[in-house]
Order: sequence, then structure tokens, then C-alpha cells
Amino acid sequence: MLRLGLGSFRKVENIHLSRMACLIIAENADGKKPQVQMAKEYLRQEIPIPELINNSLSSNILP
Repeated sequence: MLRLGLGSFRKVENIHLSRMACLIIAENADGKKPQVQMAKEYLRQEIPIPELINNSLSSNILP
């Protein structure tokens, strides 16, 4: 549940994004914010090749 400004609550669904989607969002966000800077640094780290292959094979995202 997400608390809104007037004290009411609203149900919010979780959305799972791929690493690439997160990187694209971070690249297009306001780079002055510390959270965006941390996200960019984290997402630019190299990923081991086996992890990439496993994630690609288990992904249900259309190419």
C-alpha cells in the first residue's frame, strides 16, 4: 500500500524490470540527484557473462 498526501492509501503493483530497462531509466533521469548517480554507477558495473546468458534464457521479454 502506498500512502498518499491526504493520508489515504492506494494499492500499488510491483513491476520487475530488466537490468537494461533500469539502465535506460537511470540514463534519462535527473543526473543531479544522488540516487540517480548511485544507480548509474551500480548499473555500469560489468556483469559476468554466465549471468547475462542465464538471465536472457529465463527472460520472458520479447526481443
